[in-house]
Parts: sequence; structure tokens; C-alpha cells
Amino acid sequence: AVGAVATAAGVAAAGLVAGSRRQRTTRGRALRVTAVDAPTKEKKDLTGQLPDCPSTIWQADDIDIYNLPEPEASGPLVIDAKDIAEELKSAGSELEYFVAKRAEIMAQLQKYGSILLRNFDTMVDAPGFRSFYESLQLNPCLDPIHSSGLRAMTDKKDAVYEAVNKPSLAQHFVGLHNESTFVKTAMFGAFVCFSPASEGGGEFIIADGAKIINSMDKDVLKRIYDNKVRISVSNLDLNFINALPSQ
Repeated sequence: AVGAVATAAGVAAAGLVAGSRRQRTTRGRALRVTAVDAPTKEKKDLTGQLPDCPSTIWQADDIDIYNLPEPEASGPLVIDAKDIAEELKSAGSELEYFVAKRAEIMAQLQKYGSILLRNFDTMVDAPGFRSFYESLQLNPCLDPIHSSGLRAMTDKKDAVYEAVNKPSLAQHFVGLHNESTFVKTAMFGAFVCFSPASEGGGEFIIADGAKIINSMDKDVLKRIYDNKVRISVSNLDLNFINALPSQ
């Protein structure tokens, strides 16, 4: 499943994020979507049709904190349309490229944790973004925090949410977080930018969760693990770091 979210991150850019590097399967209610080559106007209206995201699966038992494996690779992997112009031409179109490369792209996503796609023409609007995620056979599901009202679904037909965009939160830094809750988790997330932020800000930060965990002090990490801290529902503002010495 994919939690499709529009966000101001850089024009003509889109990204994929894996919910976990480990391949998982689920019997969740998958929503079948129209074939990728169907004209946009003929695609099924997804308004009110999205299922819940799959249930969060906790695999947190018997982890040897002091001997965590080093991440095989660190994301994001950048794929720039300008760098693969000949491949795109040979494929016939960007969507045909994504269809042909689906298995390779999904394997890369598992390896790197995230992929940043730049300068593609397909993902310039909601219908094109939908065609993109359908070409990778990603099925949309309800935002795991949809009941909070923080993210509006700006294009219900194509299942595209907008990032948190509330005047009351304009000065609030949205800290690093996973697209999951204690109950529901989007196995994959697709993010896109249709236009730059008009009043400054709008940066979209990607961090390698496996690398962060591996770089933490192991004694601190062990205390967190032993206290069964598995998920934080509140973002941790790190403004206090600005008061620390630079060295």
C-alpha cells in the first residue's frame, strides 16, 4: 500500500519511502487499481473507496542491540530523468519505463530505504502522480492518521493527500517521523511536489532510519529498547541544539 502525500519538496520531484527494509506480506484489504495504460479520465474514482492501511506488525523481540548489522546501503538513491534520457526514449514513455523497471525499482527501494526521482514529467499533477504509483503496482490506503484531520485529501479521485498545511502550525517544525502509528502502517509512501512553497520553508527531509538507529549510543538505545519504547506519537523538536556549542 502507498500513503500518497503531496508536499513541497522541490518542483518536478517525487520520492518513494519503504516502511521497512524487510519485505513483509499482509492479508490486508488490497484495493485494486486501474491498469497503468488506462486514460486518466477512465480511471476509477477512488473517493470513499480507500481501505485502512495494514495493521502494524511488531517484530521487536530478541533484538541484540549491541550487535546490530551495519546498513547495507544508505538512501536516498537518486534517479534523475536527465541521466536516463536514452532509457526513457527506448522505453517509449516514463510510465512504460516504470512498468518495465518495477521489480528493479522495488528491489532498490528495499536496499536503500528511499528513492528520489527528479525531473520526471509524469508526476506534475495528481492524475499523473496516480499513474506513477499505479505503474509500480502500489495500492493507496487511508492515511494512518487520517482521523486527526491534519492532512487534507486534496484530490480524492486520485487518493492524494496534502502535507500538513495549517496556518496555526506555520511556525511548527514537523520533526522526523515514520508514516505509521501504533495500529496502522503504510508499507510504502510516495511523496511529490507540484509547486514550491510560496512563503519560504517547505523543505522535505529524508533520513535513513536504520542508519540513525545504528549510530545511536548503544547503552541509550538499550534503555529505550528495554523500556519498550517502540513509537513516538509526538514530534521531538530539537531547537535546543542551536544553543549547543558547534564543536
